[in-house]
Amino acid sequence: MREGVCAGDGGGVSKMGTQSREELIARRDEIIEQLQGEWAIDKDWKSIRGKALRAGLMLFVGAIILLCVFFPIMYLIEKIKGTLNMQISIIEFAGIMAVVMFVIAAIGSGCAMIQSWFYRKTGPIVVEGSVLTWDRGKGRVPERLHLESLSQVAAIVSSGGYGGSVIFRMLGASATLYSKHMLVSEHDKNSPQIVPGVLSEGNCLIQLLFDIAAINTKLNELEEAL
Repeated sequence: MREGVCAGDGGGVSKMGTQSREELIARRDEIIEQLQGEWAIDKDWKSIRGKALRAGLMLFVGAIILLCVFFPIMYLIEKIKGTLNMQISIIEFAGIMAVVMFVIAAIGSGCAMIQSWFYRKTGPIVVEGSVLTWDRGKGRVPERLHLESLSQVAAIVSSGGYGGSVIFRMLGASATLYSKHMLVSEHDKNSPQIVPGVLSEGNCLIQLLFDIAAINTKLNELEEAL
């Protein structure tokens, strides 16, 4: 276990606006040191089930939030236009939607567990020096990323618009446990796409990669300002 590695707010990354180039590089080197070694695939069924249930719960809560935001708006628009023609009461409608969303969340949770099962024979992610490598098995080209060139970590399910991104940020890391996180680099064309939920400490890994990407972005801004 990597106790304390992901504690706090990224070790001051959120305050790096006041840091010099040398301080930013030192902080990046510190995070890279924390990343060293293997990040194993989670094969513990109890752990997988717990994460999948948590992801399903976040899916349910997120859907409820969307319904609470958009339904009143659409209701008022149709009411004003005079085209409102609900065949059931609002309470009945809310009950039906809650059941539908619960079923969707249950399916999502099941899909998350299936996804983890497919990853069970995949090798660990390895960080050696400043290079992250993921050899996903026979017949696959090893995916590689130079951490000093990492510019962005993008979760696919939370990049579909501003509203969706806000909701996923509100729900926290559990909402994107089983989303592919693309590691964007200008230099590496075969960089990994990481699903944190299939790793034993996937959220910790993603948080550290977010921190490195933020530092690299700030360093690029400083260089462009010179």
